[in-house]
Amino acid sequence: MDEVDQLLFSHPGITATLQSVSQTSPPPLLSPIPKYGHFDVAIADDVPPGRYEVRAIGRHGVSNPRAFWVSKLAVVNAAASHDFDSATPLPTDQWHSAPSSGASIDFYAVELKEAQARIDFRSQTIDSPMIGQLRLYNVAGEVVASARGADGFDPVLRIEDQPPGKYVLAVNEYLYRSGGEYHYQVALQSNSTNEAAGAGVVLGPESATALDIEPAASPMYPSSGGAERIELPYQATCWFAEPGDENTFEFDATKGEVVAIDVISQRLGEPTDARVIVDRIQRDDAGVASYQEVARSDDGQAVSDSMISLNTKDPSLLITAPATATYRLTVRDLDIGTSLREQQRFVLRVAKPDPGFTLVASRVYPNKDVKLARPHGSKLFRGGAELVRVFAIRRDGWTGPIEITAENLPAGIHCKPATIAANQTQTDLTLTATDDAITAVAPISIVGRSIDHAISKTAVPATLQFAKGGGRDYVRSRIASDIVVAVSEHDIAPITIRFDDAKVLDVKAGEQLPLAIQVTRREGGSDVCVLRPVSLPAGVTIAEVTMPADKSEAAATIKTAANTPVGTYSFAMLAETKVKIRPNPQALAAAQQARATLQTLHDDPAQAANLGAIKAAIVEADKRIELAKKSQAAQTLTVFIPSNHVTFRVVSP
Repeated sequence: MDEVDQLLFSHPGITATLQSVSQTSPPPLLSPIPKYGHFDVAIADDVPPGRYEVRAIGRHGVSNPRAFWVSKLAVVNAAASHDFDSATPLPTDQWHSAPSSGASIDFYAVELKEAQARIDFRSQTIDSPMIGQLRLYNVAGEVVASARGADGFDPVLRIEDQPPGKYVLAVNEYLYRSGGEYHYQVALQSNSTNEAAGAGVVLGPESATALDIEPAASPMYPSSGGAERIELPYQATCWFAEPGDENTFEFDATKGEVVAIDVISQRLGEPTDARVIVDRIQRDDAGVASYQEVARSDDGQAVSDSMISLNTKDPSLLITAPATATYRLTVRDLDIGTSLREQQRFVLRVAKPDPGFTLVASRVYPNKDVKLARPHGSKLFRGGAELVRVFAIRRDGWTGPIEITAENLPAGIHCKPATIAANQTQTDLTLTATDDAITAVAPISIVGRSIDHAISKTAVPATLQFAKGGGRDYVRSRIASDIVVAVSEHDIAPITIRFDDAKVLDVKAGEQLPLAIQVTRREGGSDVCVLRPVSLPAGVTIAEVTMPADKSEAAATIKTAANTPVGTYSFAMLAETKVKIRPNPQALAAAQQARATLQTLHDDPAQAANLGAIKAAIVEADKRIELAKKSQAAQTLTVFIPSNHVTFRVVSP
């Protein structure tokens, strides 16, 4: 975060100007001092209210994204009272922003002017780990309404059938945690405003498979007269039945017909755990129905690397009708708790299979220990490399290989295609910068295509929202607006690790394939390197490789099992090593150049009239040099540097 001088927003109508401190002594002999990290932000009138992202750009690249809201309502930053009897006023249609007070409770005085109102709360949706709890007290000190959030879910307090008058709102962190990162916003909204309706959830990466689903604005209520008769193809948005009850549907299918069934609820941000049961209906001569179970499903596909998780509680299944008959479809929410929301919705899809895939792409945290995972951004040194991990979520039985490419790359950044094999759910792409790459910050696209190019999908970006901590062993990830890369022309990588990827090599199942590793060592990159493979497919192993400090060549051996599936695979290796880096030598050089220019003016007789100002500027310049010397000093860091990725084919013996 050194020398942060730009902000990158997810909407072009939001811009930022870096603040600076101007010199007061005439003439302006030194340039103004930038107030790095301090900006004036302008939001155009045509930017619609909603949630956006911002990234910081500085000397060392671009940061991970942080979410924030744009509102047409006023936003006030102020400390809230902890005294029930002297609560902080919370006017209608005004957002109040504050940090969690931990063991203390924040009290707000609100005045209801209508029998129905709502209080909106934001924390999870602004990348705060705070779990909000809201309680509304009347003048008698009784709780008349309450709501609680959860991980990925902000509460909404709906107030119904309460007499107009004065009330007190209590706000606290459910686990009583506090600190700057546990911040929140709260607002009492009039019925005519309702700005944040339907926006109280954080869509995790598992929601990527629900992005093409547009749930109806008014979900359908369960039929009170038994099963709902449906015709295929069918898609509708419904409310889950009361706790302990079920939603039932009936449809006809012919023998051998394949039917795809999806329940989409948790992926829409609902706190649900759905189960689906499909029964064949059989009737005797008297017309009495009996039910023979055909299939059931509780959860969907599970894909995770311990940081980015695409696991979902939404069930998906394919059934092959065993006979021409009528079938009953039963949908039940197994999570019958009512503290988070009174009603939960789901989208039901029953149709012919539509085989395909969805892709999710995220930054790979550069460490062998996933317990140390942290949200991070991008910085490519000249000659450097970064990993982007790509997950595939297969739909309706699709099992083909997927070719992955990185597109819209800035000049000087390259990435060869990689392959997610038919038996894999992920692969890694290595972005590499040339030795003459120029400074750039840009969003990129990750695209996956079936081998015949009949299916083409752009990956949904994902990011770590926050990592383990706060007394909880919990990592949260969410969908992001973009994948952004940054390259620096001011730094060259101390070490570059490469395989020869000029061609795709073949290896027979059960045999071995040697690969040469070339290490380019530069200033600061002379330590031992330990290389470990990442994203290896099942049936393929590569032993850890140690390269001594005085060596620049090594070899890795791909070992395949006799039962390794035939196919095309890609992998990279991650090298753990120590490097010495000077964080910002250019800062010292610039400061010294400015000092030399001032000395020239000082020694010029023609500048005698300005001598006092020049001497004052020299004093300031000397201070800047001393500060810059800190960034000149070399630091020894343990780093994890990826190689380029290699693609190989396993062929039949």
